[in-house]
Amino acid sequence: MALGLFRMMAGLARNFTVANTFGCAAILVVFLLGGFIVPKEKIKPWWTWAFWVSPLTYGQRAISVNEFTDPRWSQKSAYGDLTVGESILQSHGVPSERRWYWIGIGVLLAYSILFNIVFTLSLAYLNPPGKAQAVIATDSEENDKSSQAAPTSKPKDSKGISEGKSSKKGMTLPFQALAMTFHNVNYFVDMPKVDDLIYHTLKVEALIIELSVPADGSQPLKFDTEFPQNKLRQFKGLIEIPYVFVQTIIFGVITFFMVNYERTVGKFLLYLIFMFLTLLYFTFYGMMAVGLTPNQHLAAVISSAFYSLWNLQSGFLIPEPFIPGWWIWFYYICPVAWTLRGIITSQLGGVETIVVGPGFRGTVKEFLAVYLGYGSGMTGVSVVVLLAFSVLFFSVYAISIKVLNFQRR
Repeated sequence: MALGLFRMMAGLARNFTVANTFGCAAILVVFLLGGFIVPKEKIKPWWTWAFWVSPLTYGQRAISVNEFTDPRWSQKSAYGDLTVGESILQSHGVPSERRWYWIGIGVLLAYSILFNIVFTLSLAYLNPPGKAQAVIATDSEENDKSSQAAPTSKPKDSKGISEGKSSKKGMTLPFQALAMTFHNVNYFVDMPKVDDLIYHTLKVEALIIELSVPADGSQPLKFDTEFPQNKLRQFKGLIEIPYVFVQTIIFGVITFFMVNYERTVGKFLLYLIFMFLTLLYFTFYGMMAVGLTPNQHLAAVISSAFYSLWNLQSGFLIPEPFIPGWWIWFYYICPVAWTLRGIITSQLGGVETIVVGPGFRGTVKEFLAVYLGYGSGMTGVSVVVLLAFSVLFFSVYAISIKVLNFQRR
């Protein structure tokens, strides 16, 4: 279904940039109105139709019903007479009837067929964007030989004449081709008209020797680089830093007060520092991906793969204590994991408020240590690690544009 959706987007947009933009917008709408982020009961009535149109609605219901109706979720819940699985489904607004499993399969299959049909129709009826360009039609040597060896016959009617004219092959140009002929082409340049050319070997050698000896008190000419550059021009690669700083101020001020963190100057500055370093290493990572790949399309594919791995192993979906031991190494080299660790520990690491949950009773600080693996005293370490990631990504980018060359001559 997802493959058909993005193929349909590409067929309707007919442009990489436009398709990428609408594809991101489609993902946002599907996730926002699919019942996963916002349950159906909390969606506004005038947006309910979008909930039923979203393919994620049926995929989520099918997977949830298949999982939480399993016998391992059949224990009695502490909140009512329902089982644990039914309680989870009810809290997320998902029905518990097993028929939703087959409904989800059927709807997703229907969406897949629909998207591929629209994609096929778009290829058949939509014209490519931009103006038509000249096309050069090339034939193989076998076709040339066969066309020369085949006997020719004169057409007997006007239809044959028109077909004979249309069967010509070669270069298709948007204008009438003209031929130009040159006569008396000379591959040399005439010498200027002079009376005599006088050379004196001894005088020329003496002049060369005299010019080769440096003057008294002179110093050899030397540049620090191959070409002289001013100091400001050498830092063009860091031009993104002012833009990242402005983005950090705008985004940080809005989100800090919307999340309602503790409003102290120290925590506000720490939040801005972590957001600045996060935006900075993401920017330098994009530059590094472009520098290491021959084109932007391959860079986008590789970046998307790493973004998915970073989100999966950042400790947000799967906390650090629950990550398998053979995969924990990726958690520690994931920059997003250090961003979450730094922001959460700097804002909530010292909160002593008591929280009560299933199987836990303690302070917020203890909850972070037990369930998320965020111990105290890691704020400074997180800043250093994020700064190291930024330096690493920019260094690899600088080395790649100096060493790698993807041009084909």
